[in-house]
Amino acid sequence: MRLIIFFLFVAMSLEANYCIQVLTSNASKKNLNLLMNEAKSNKYNGFDTIRVESRGNYLTFRLGEYKDYKETFKDIFLVQKFHKDAYVRKCELLKEKVLYMKNDRQIAKKAKHQVIVKKPIKVEIMPQEQNLLLDTNSRTVSTSQKIEKKNLKPIIVKKPIRVQKQNSSLDKNREAYHTLEKAYRADSKGEKAEAYKLFDEAASECNESSIYNKACRGVIMYHPLRQKYLDDPYYATIYGEAVWFERKYKPQTANQKDFEDAVYQIKARVGRYIDDRKKISVYLFTHLDGDTNSRYGEIPIIYSENYAGVGIGLDYRPINQARLFIETSIENNSIRDDGNDIENDYRIGAEYYDQWGPGIDLHCSYDTTVSFDWFSDLYLSAVAYSRYDNNIILQSSARLGARLLHYKMSTLSAYGRLGITADTHDDFFNNVADVGPGIEIQPYKPFPLSIRTEYRFSKYFKNVRSGDTDRYNTLLVYGIFYFEK
Repeated sequence: MRLIIFFLFVAMSLEANYCIQVLTSNASKKNLNLLMNEAKSNKYNGFDTIRVESRGNYLTFRLGEYKDYKETFKDIFLVQKFHKDAYVRKCELLKEKVLYMKNDRQIAKKAKHQVIVKKPIKVEIMPQEQNLLLDTNSRTVSTSQKIEKKNLKPIIVKKPIRVQKQNSSLDKNREAYHTLEKAYRADSKGEKAEAYKLFDEAASECNESSIYNKACRGVIMYHPLRQKYLDDPYYATIYGEAVWFERKYKPQTANQKDFEDAVYQIKARVGRYIDDRKKISVYLFTHLDGDTNSRYGEIPIIYSENYAGVGIGLDYRPINQARLFIETSIENNSIRDDGNDIENDYRIGAEYYDQWGPGIDLHCSYDTTVSFDWFSDLYLSAVAYSRYDNNIILQSSARLGARLLHYKMSTLSAYGRLGITADTHDDFFNNVADVGPGIEIQPYKPFPLSIRTEYRFSKYFKNVRSGDTDRYNTLLVYGIFYFEK
């Protein structure tokens, strides 16, 4: 009897479950708090069995219970977006090891008894119900269905299935499915370049939505434009923005005439983290800002900064969404012509950005789909500029909208925006509030570019000059891109 129990125990243990191991750290109160806070984050709400476990001298943050390794493929991509070192492993969930758990859902148990029926089952297969992977020679039937072998009769097929003569569309989907499996295997081995190549091949050769959507997510994740080329602790970022706008005053005055302008901005940084937690870094940067309408003279007319510079900065991130920074640089004023176009400058500031709702980075759709996926984001900044006599400029903007249309690797969204700008010198042009609707297109998700069109209703709320209007409307079209390498 003991021998039988022993063999049963061994047989059960061979049915190993899999999980996604997100983080591992040495056991300490500080590390426990870090892992607990990460596990409680809303970005993991869609996963099952989110838990923090104590494993000897280590703490682990794990997700899910998967019966098969392939079941993890749909989720590991999403997790690696937040933690690129997350991986799939065999694991056993022991409740006595769990320190924290959320979304605890038991995996459905296998049917205890299954009968492999090799005789054909009487079914009617309509042409539209033919499955690419249909096998008419073997079927698995649960005993709960109470099917007796003696009652089985030959299969009746209204339209013969000839695997060798499937149409070209099904052949392409079969090839894409096998290519997708190869891509997953390459990914599991850490061969990102090969995985990208295979995901791209699978996406381009199929016309079936479930295969395409999986391949598409792989293309986005492993596209060369999305890869980090500098090894830790080094990093690089590039931010760019180009804006065309048309402003109309309500009404026009002697000093305020309707006009158009184009504004551009680009900033690149190369830095190094100086602590293990990636909270503090030093960096070199260069930037270029300008527009087509500003001019210098006896009465300067300035619509945008017109500076090019190089400098060095120090950055501290108390949380992932916020940073405090100090920068110093040598700046060249590109429109000033009085011999004082070169100057030293320093900036001290703080920035915060966060977003809520479903992300759009990995959403793919083979066909055009309509949705109302709500999202919102918030940006806040306060920066003191020495070149503006230490004026502190405060900026804030918030958006609330919905993702409306998805097609292939593109998304169309609509939103409402509220923005407020203020400063400590009470310059009227720096004290304005605006509100209005907008449309955003992300044309090709592997390239981190967004194109937006907005119409803003604006009002100056402080120190408006006598005879000037305090209201104007603006139509804007602009593009924003951001790379992190």
